[in-house]
Amino acid sequence: MVTQRNLSNRFEAGLKAAELLRAVEAEGGGDDDKKKGCDVLIDVGKDLGAVIGAKGATIVRLQKASACVMTTDNKAKTVRVVGATPEIAKKGEEMIREAIAKAAASAATRGPGRGRGR
Repeated sequence: MVTQRNLSNRFEAGLKAAELLRAVEAEGGGDDDKKKGCDVLIDVGKDLGAVIGAKGATIVRLQKASACVMTTDNKAKTVRVVGATPEIAKKGEEMIREAIAKAAASAATRGPGRGRGR
């Protein structure tokens, strides 16, 4: 369900990403590959919930730890990672893949989900 709050959060994340890219281009002139901002699109499929986490806690933690701006697209089941440098964006991508692997490993150790030990 799309709410006003969701739309404003998406808009703010997009503005943050654009501002980050502009700052990097202005700082380095945009000539050197190390100084260019980087935008990575990751197709996560059914694991989008594992990336977002409960009430968005996982994606917020990943953003803070990787210094990237991450936005999700529920229809396309993708995550867009924007970093100041390609190395930072790559770190964000790796952290997303680790979160998916951790969620898959956790799901594999659980039972069939019928409850009450059945």
